[in-house]
Amino acid sequence: MKKKKLISYITAITVATGLSFGLTATKAKAQEAQIGNTGVTLSAGYAGEHFHYGESIGDQEHGWLNGFYVGAGYTSQNSVLGLGKLDLNLKDTFLTNSITYDGYQTDLATGAHIPSTTNTHENINKIEFEFGFNQALAQNISVGEYGILGYRYWDRQIKGIGGYTNDYNNGYAGIGVKSKISNLGLNGLNLGLDLSYRLSPAWSSINYMTNDFGTYDMGTAYNVRVEVPIEYNLGKNFSVSATPYYDYWHFTGSNIVNVSFFGFQIPTREPGSETNSLGFNLGINYKF
Repeated sequence: MKKKKLISYITAITVATGLSFGLTATKAKAQEAQIGNTGVTLSAGYAGEHFHYGESIGDQEHGWLNGFYVGAGYTSQNSVLGLGKLDLNLKDTFLTNSITYDGYQTDLATGAHIPSTTNTHENINKIEFEFGFNQALAQNISVGEYGILGYRYWDRQIKGIGGYTNDYNNGYAGIGVKSKISNLGLNGLNLGLDLSYRLSPAWSSINYMTNDFGTYDMGTAYNVRVEVPIEYNLGKNFSVSATPYYDYWHFTGSNIVNVSFFGFQIPTREPGSETNSLGFNLGINYKF
């Protein structure tokens, strides 16, 4: 992803955040409208995505990952501090599968890159806490702004001769904006749009990768995510949902680590990488 495109995403999120706060100030009366169910919501379901990872030196991994998610949310009945209804969400997502690896194995003795096609087994676990506020713009239209604290663990097991395991760990913080139209067309159908940005800065001590050769500081990592939540209420407390999404991760690349090989110290480095994923969640929700 080009830097200009990333900047446009960040700018859009920032502008949308400012607009939503501005609209809140001019729509004080509209905040009295009902903007969806309040109280506690529990959710769970299937998670799946087409995962495509690529390194700057040419290595690629691609294939479908399967998994699940569980979540809990809380929305207050009334406005808090005049900012809108308090909105809290905690979600854990786990994805796994064996996918195709096309790339190179590095000969540590010579530094040569040897072409290789094999499989990798991926395990990705992500837990996030979102905290923010929702405001009503009309009886069935709302917007919200939120902050993000999260942690992502990625276990990457490259199979075959010369195979090895990478374990990526990165904590992050972020911001997001979202909008929702309730009771759209059919009674009980809700449609939303969610844009978010996450960052693991270079100085973060929890943004690193380990493998058989050592531990690497992975520099700056950032993420852009777009979701389109679709929900249908089957009753007062029960609903089903489908959420297609696009997810992008970028790592700038690690520091240099000296690896001991037959008594020699060989400098190694994890290259920069990008991950593009298209996926969806299918789930059920119960509201108390």
